[in-house]
Amino acid sequence: MRVRLWSWSAVVTQILQTGIAFDIGSLGSRELVRLFHEASSYVQGLAVEIVRDQGIHHGMEKIMAILVGIGSSMPTIRFLDSLEREKQVEAIAHELAHLLLIHRFGLKLIRQKRPYSAGPEQNSLTRLSHNGFSLLGQIGNTAHHLILVDYLRERHAIGSDLHCRLLHRHFLFFCYRSHMLTKEAREDMESLYREGIIAFEYGKILGRFEGVRNMLYQMDFFRKAVRAAETHFGKYCLEALPTPSSYEEDVLSLLRDLGYEREDFVL
Repeated sequence: MRVRLWSWSAVVTQILQTGIAFDIGSLGSRELVRLFHEASSYVQGLAVEIVRDQGIHHGMEKIMAILVGIGSSMPTIRFLDSLEREKQVEAIAHELAHLLLIHRFGLKLIRQKRPYSAGPEQNSLTRLSHNGFSLLGQIGNTAHHLILVDYLRERHAIGSDLHCRLLHRHFLFFCYRSHMLTKEAREDMESLYREGIIAFEYGKILGRFEGVRNMLYQMDFFRKAVRAAETHFGKYCLEALPTPSSYEEDVLSLLRDLGYEREDFVL
């Protein structure tokens, strides 16, 4: 669904490479240091590393930071050295908030429990897309984002301009490309489901989805994903933080609405 003028695997490899240990205190943000200590009280062995930006991204989506080993006992946040100081604070804080939502608030990652019972046509729904993320990963990310943007702003006085800018850029590019999609791309359920989940997040966080809704809703899989996300995540916010059990039910119900067997997944 995107013009592949460069290798996404190279971009992922760049940010996944071992970085240099980074002292977050050097950024001069007391709010970030406080947030780091909060996350460290729930996640032992947490580390932050800076990675040299090799300029491989060349375009629409640049991974600024990533959380490596999120399910391990020693997760590591890596971010690119090309970020300005303020954006470094935001990028690190964003990943710390993901960890808190998982380990403090119980909003866990989605995992495949067993092979699909719905047949091979369903396998495409959880494969990694060419932009490096699976549909399962996006569902969890979006659910978290609906909460963590307000959590960072209200509890730690840290903004999310970087995340919102990247979200806006991604969505604009998808809108631009949507009318040029090939027949194959329009039948790629996993990619369109994922874009629908992102569009829902875009509308909730930035409030700018209505102007293109009718155009994008012509794609059935996209429309199905947006509606499923609205049904199950529509009320998510910091003031309406879901319990671990209600979150699990919402995620599994959303997957069911997209054609999955609930029993195939666990949180």
